[in-house]
Amino acid sequence: MSDITLRPVTLRPAWLRAMLDWFRYAKIAVNLPYENVEDLSDRQLRDIGGERKDIARAMDRELGRLGLLDTGWQLPRKR
Repeated sequence: MSDITLRPVTLRPAWLRAMLDWFRYAKIAVNLPYENVEDLSDRQLRDIGGERKDIARAMDRELGRLGLLDTGWQLPRKR
């Protein structure tokens, strides 16, 4: 004959579970390696709640991307 032992289920309030999850995520975030957020796009910065303080780097990247093909230039057709 075998005995089965049941472990009682501990019910936690939703706010306590959310707080424990937040602390777990914060612990993981603290241990992540440093990454430069200046390379993120404006949309990605908005997603994480950040803002750009120096827009010169972003503008250089965006304007440097604008080439002849980005402005709609095409080779003239030969007749």
